[in-house]
Amino acid sequence: MIGNSHIGALKLGWKQIRHSHRHEVSFLGVPGVQIRNLAIEHGTVVPTSDHSRKYFEKTLGAESIELDRYDVVVVVGCGLNLIGALSVTGRWRPYTLVDETARDDQTQFDLVSDRLFAEILSSKIRKSLANRYITKMARQGAARVLYVTTPLPSSEIRLKPQEDPVMDLVAGAHGPAVASLYRDAIEQVMGRDKVVFPPADVLVDGAMTDMRYSRGSLRLDGKREHPEDDMHHMNADYGALVLEAVFSRLAGAAGVR
Repeated sequence: MIGNSHIGALKLGWKQIRHSHRHEVSFLGVPGVQIRNLAIEHGTVVPTSDHSRKYFEKTLGAESIELDRYDVVVVVGCGLNLIGALSVTGRWRPYTLVDETARDDQTQFDLVSDRLFAEILSSKIRKSLANRYITKMARQGAARVLYVTTPLPSSEIRLKPQEDPVMDLVAGAHGPAVASLYRDAIEQVMGRDKVVFPPADVLVDGAMTDMRYSRGSLRLDGKREHPEDDMHHMNADYGALVLEAVFSRLAGAAGVR
């Protein structure tokens, strides 16, 4: 599994459930913008900076990843998330995301058709680092490549004032519609068979992660907790459930568990 700091929840979750599976799982976690400092060359993933190289050694215990040594490669997060993708709503919005009373006021954004907005959103996802990584890995290795989406924001955002207008959309009445647009766009770009979303029962209104899965989340080192105002990182319980979703997807494809 290759990802940014969100891979931490899956790594900790694996400790909870590994006794009930026969899989062998390796984790590479490169936090923040450093996840950009990877190269995929001749079927091998390598670090391109001293900082990312440090995380290869720290989390994976290796200097590179040879894709053909694995049956499945799972890319996690890698900077693509609901809030970032839906930042396009600051300029364009489909009619379905605008209240009736505001439809005549186009001073904030341009109103577009649902179809055009879907293409705008898909274009942003198509250009994302996450999509570039899974595309290159699929082309250069024999392993199956899956993408695990970045967690949706914690439902705790409803309890605290939000300055980000996209967070307001997610926490409000349009939340389910926003999440559905995002989900559809990812599947349209990457392919439904490649994308693993969190189980529905960990979500609130389909747009947020239940706050019980964000509380007590740990940093990538597995020791320090995230700040109390962190609404985006999840805990080991969440990671375990997402891993089970990944395994179920693979079992469904193979016809065996």
